[in-house]
Amino acid sequence: MLSAKGYETLGYAIPSADMSFKAGTRDDDIRRKLKDPKVSDWDEAFHEPLHALVIVADDSPAVVSSKADEIRETVERGLGRCGKVVHQEIGKVLRLRPDGPVREHFGFADGISEPLFLTKDIKEAQKRDGTARWNPAAPLRLVLAKDPVVPKDAEPYAEGATGFGSYVVYRKLQQDVPHFNEQRLSLARELAKADGRKEPHEADLELAGAYMVGRFRNGMPVAEPATAHGVDDPIPNDFDYLHDKKGSKCPFQAHTRKTNPRGDLEWHNGVDPKMERLRRIVRRAISYEELTPTSRNVGLLFLCAQSNIAEQFEFMQERWCNDVDFLVGKKEGEHKTGQDPVVGQGHAKTKPNWPKKYGVAGATFQAGIEESVSLRGAEYFFVPSIPFLRNADAGKAGG
Repeated sequence: MLSAKGYETLGYAIPSADMSFKAGTRDDDIRRKLKDPKVSDWDEAFHEPLHALVIVADDSPAVVSSKADEIRETVERGLGRCGKVVHQEIGKVLRLRPDGPVREHFGFADGISEPLFLTKDIKEAQKRDGTARWNPAAPLRLVLAKDPVVPKDAEPYAEGATGFGSYVVYRKLQQDVPHFNEQRLSLARELAKADGRKEPHEADLELAGAYMVGRFRNGMPVAEPATAHGVDDPIPNDFDYLHDKKGSKCPFQAHTRKTNPRGDLEWHNGVDPKMERLRRIVRRAISYEELTPTSRNVGLLFLCAQSNIAEQFEFMQERWCNDVDFLVGKKEGEHKTGQDPVVGQGHAKTKPNWPKKYGVAGATFQAGIEESVSLRGAEYFFVPSIPFLRNADAGKAGG
């Protein structure tokens, strides 16, 4: 996949099909909008724009390593002075497997709920989970966009036709696990205090983490009573928040509720559910671990695909995750919601409301959660269409 700078370096003019893609992640306005740190604070490999990203994936690490070496040799020897590999990341994909979910470094199941596009996947989800309250089906326009530089007369398509690709957001997110656990413990202590106890129990820690993430560590949604499901039951995905309009089970600031409100905007703001669903992204998380003689850094190589970066990823990060008044707004000087406790940025000092007792509306306490995830680098890419790849020379500027 190619960045805007990558297209320009190869001699292609980039039309303003997606202004965020054209501006790039280092643009000051975009960084301010997302509350991202200064580029000088990113890992050194991301200080300058990256032109291309190649992803190599296989169930065998040996196969991946061999292919990566082959690509590196092709780039550095075949392209000579025109290309070099400036950085390489190694990680493992987090996804739902037949034997259960894979957990990220904070200890929570990941890769559970994603938009589905293929009929067979949608039918399987309907059979497994049901779709009475939440339908994971999504239109292709959620993730596919017209290739901005494919020539109109590109073969094998007729004149005027175009190919399709996807805009991809890449973000390296470092996770401070000890700090996250400290934040979870501080919230658990507040839960114990509300129950008249001096020290929290293990159940307090589990509930505190579920309040922050929106799911228990095994993947069960906190909005649904955990006792309603057996230990070996599939993780439910057919749920919404219409039975939790007070946020007494799943707080409004919980990560999963912030990033996928599941009908909240309709009952609270009168927004058409179709518009809410069009904000979704196709997310993939790659878990990484970097070991040095003096440190161990862990985190996620975050990847998401969409048809419009500004209207999907950036909107979600700015207007949902970072906004301390989404979903329940400011009243009498208090931010009732706060930022996303996992990926929210810029407003860690706000103190939102948390339920004192699970499922009991009205009884809340205020507590702030400090950020435990930091951005180490980012880039916007586009996955080119097959017509572009087959007709690359025809699309060059002036060609």
